[in-house]
Amino acid sequence: MKAKNQYLVDAQNRLMIKLRQKTLSPDGRFNIDKDNRLHYWLNAPAAWRREYGLPGKIRFRGNWRLTADHELELILDKTAGQSAGECLVFKGEIIAVDRDGLAFEVKSRDARGQSHFQILNYPDGGRQTSTIASVLRSKERPPRISWC
Repeated sequence: MKAKNQYLVDAQNRLMIKLRQKTLSPDGRFNIDKDNRLHYWLNAPAAWRREYGLPGKIRFRGNWRLTADHELELILDKTAGQSAGECLVFKGEIIAVDRDGLAFEVKSRDARGQSHFQILNYPDGGRQTSTIASVLRSKERPPRISWC
């Protein structure tokens, strides 16, 4: 039986993937589809993805909620590629709310130190997730990661 990868979103809102004894932080972007599933589009060369057995897009299914600290959290369901109960938590700000959902702004930093601003619409309802990238460089060290 193939072991499942572990997933989390770090304090910089980057996807972290733990496979076997290695932790990866591939560049990419998140979006939420019309069925409220989270997708992560990997922006990595095909050869690198093949080396680690990763697809071009990782799909996450689960239940969304806002935490007490107003973070957007996806509690994962059990599927072939994910374990039930794992949580992906996005730190950011609620920037718009209406009767059908909310828009959540997420700031992240990639491996090159560039800051990216992204708006996740939940539920998506057919709207496109917008991504705005700005070139801000920083020598800050990312915080340590703890796995649940």
